[in-house]
Amino acid sequence: MEIWEQRETPSSLQNLIICSLIREEYAEALSYAERLYGDSEAVSHFVTLITGDDAGIDTDHIGLDFLDAMCEELGGSRLLHLVSSSAWQEHLKGLTVGPLIKVIKEAIDVTKKERKANKNRGASAGITLYKKSKSSLAKLKELLSTSDMQYQMVADELGLEILQCAIDYYNADDREAARESARLARYASSIVVGKLAKDRCQENLHTLEEIIESLPPEEVAEEAKAIMSSLVLFNLHPSKIDVAVTLLESTRPHFQAIKKKLGATNKFYLKLSTKVVESALHDIIEEVNEEQEKLVMFIEKFKVELLPVLGSDILESCKNTLSKAWRATLLMDSFDMEEEFKHERYSENRSTLKDICEQLHVNTISSTPSRATSTTSQRVTSPTRPVFTSSTSSPKEEGESFMDNWGCAVIIALWLLGGWIFSLFD
Repeated sequence: MEIWEQRETPSSLQNLIICSLIREEYAEALSYAERLYGDSEAVSHFVTLITGDDAGIDTDHIGLDFLDAMCEELGGSRLLHLVSSSAWQEHLKGLTVGPLIKVIKEAIDVTKKERKANKNRGASAGITLYKKSKSSLAKLKELLSTSDMQYQMVADELGLEILQCAIDYYNADDREAARESARLARYASSIVVGKLAKDRCQENLHTLEEIIESLPPEEVAEEAKAIMSSLVLFNLHPSKIDVAVTLLESTRPHFQAIKKKLGATNKFYLKLSTKVVESALHDIIEEVNEEQEKLVMFIEKFKVELLPVLGSDILESCKNTLSKAWRATLLMDSFDMEEEFKHERYSENRSTLKDICEQLHVNTISSTPSRATSTTSQRVTSPTRPVFTSSTSSPKEEGESFMDNWGCAVIIALWLLGGWIFSLFD
């Protein structure tokens, strides 16, 4: 071999190829082969030495034929990184990468058809696709590397199809599908390479993780389901204090069970408990404001007969409503709430309601926490009719204060009766 290496001829190169193969030095054998079979003049001379001038052998494909024979013996994936010729690399890719890409693309096509035919099977279709293509993709990665454009295109197509399976499955199922969909989205994110594909996977995964965070832990799934059912029934009824009390009483045992399992500081527990209190508070405010509106209408319509009106059934009805509202408030006091809601909304509403009750001599004696200092205007915000979602309800534009109409009544009463009004509210 030292002698043959001193002078490069078709014969010496062929002999070096054979000796390198005998010694299993495949990189060296391919290097010599590229120099011999890749040089049209050298390979023509070599063929002429063996067969003569009249053999009529096509010398253009001898090098590729040699590669095919090597692939049969050693496997194309073993040889791909040992050749330097771009033409030989492309030929080896066709022998090794092509079949792998074909397997992956066929699996993608099958999954697309299955997913479109039945979106409820998106999860199983996505998992099957991931398992079927995992080995082929790993081999493809070894052959091409993640920086190879061909690999990136195949990987992104595969990952985005798995992601679409996750999206379809979640959209076709209920919120519980989020966990399985997130699992698929993580698979997809681990596969894709391109920035656009990566961003899309991360965005969807982030959304699913937020949804999962709002789902009940598995150990309290039954209790949470019962509470949500009570909220659904609650939303079917008009805004009345009795409806709010029913909601509070039906859910309190379930909250006690959740609190025992998860603890009083658990985020899910506090969020769901706050949602129930917020819903009940809405109905309480609505009925109190409705009663005040009735009283204001009578005051404005029958100004001369104000004193009889204030002593009549309309006033007693308002007082009874306030009494029910206060009893419901004491029931809400037993519920744990998120700090922001408790201090910025609940305490202010509670304080204002108590002030109104005390003005009308409605009993508010209780051992519950003392009321927060009321604001000057004593305004109380009332949320819209609650719907069980993860978002916070927005205030209503009308009827949003316990005091709006009552303040109007007091002003009219002072104007008409002067000192008489003080004996009624003293």
